[in-house]
Amino acid sequence: MKRTRYFLPALLLLFSCGGNETQLPESPMETELATEKELPLKKMTFEEAMADTLSTEHPVEIEGYIQLPTLSTIGDKEQSVSLFGRKNQSNGLSIYTKMPVGSGKNSMKKLPLEYDKSDVKITGNKGETLGLNQRVKLTGKMYYMKSYTKGEPGTTYLTVEKIEKVDDKEFDYSAWKTVKTFSEISKEENRHNEYYIEGTVDVPMFVLTGWEMAIDLKKGGETVTIKIMTGKENNQMEDLKENWTKKDIKIRNFEGKMIKPGQKVRVYGVAALDGLHVERIE
Repeated sequence: MKRTRYFLPALLLLFSCGGNETQLPESPMETELATEKELPLKKMTFEEAMADTLSTEHPVEIEGYIQLPTLSTIGDKEQSVSLFGRKNQSNGLSIYTKMPVGSGKNSMKKLPLEYDKSDVKITGNKGETLGLNQRVKLTGKMYYMKSYTKGEPGTTYLTVEKIEKVDDKEFDYSAWKTVKTFSEISKEENRHNEYYIEGTVDVPMFVLTGWEMAIDLKKGGETVTIKIMTGKENNQMEDLKENWTKKDIKIRNFEGKMIKPGQKVRVYGVAALDGLHVERIE
């Protein structure tokens, strides 16, 4: 499934179904970006970065996984991407990241009007080619901006200066909690909460395809939509072509083993109004 980008002359906007709603500042003055003395570079974990509420732009080094939003618009010099803390994550807390557009080191190739995952080409600090869902270390300037909407979280912004490839990091999901009923997943008050749920996999006749595959998880008469990232890696599901049959269904668990329809699984992911966005399948 292709995605479409839109151009604005000087301002970059981001709309995302999965992450925090963002609103760009109306003027640089509002974010207190200018400082008389630059702060020292601070190495931060993703969690520390999300807890940082300093509104003054400051240099940081953060590791995470790059994803593209559902709909993005770019200027001539920057492309907006989302930085998440975990592999296969497409929902929940993320950092609004501004990536330089170009063909050289520490930049991202300009996307065509309609694009898919294979069009995303990022060049690292050593000239290495990187793509989506790869763990990277980003160095740049970060600042936090409070939300204008009451009750909504603020937004963390990062302007990238350096991109480095790093090894994947295994995340410990053992502390995650489950829900009493599947209906809790799609409640507004649980949006962006992290859960695991158990049930049997069911692939309906009509599947919403794209960058995520929407299928069903069933248990005790309940059904909930789970959205699995499209791909051939662990914890992903291969895209289904037109006139697909059951033999075309290929879902891989965290060990790379195939999951069949009707098989009982435990999935970990982030709750949203449209279902559970899966990161790990056991």
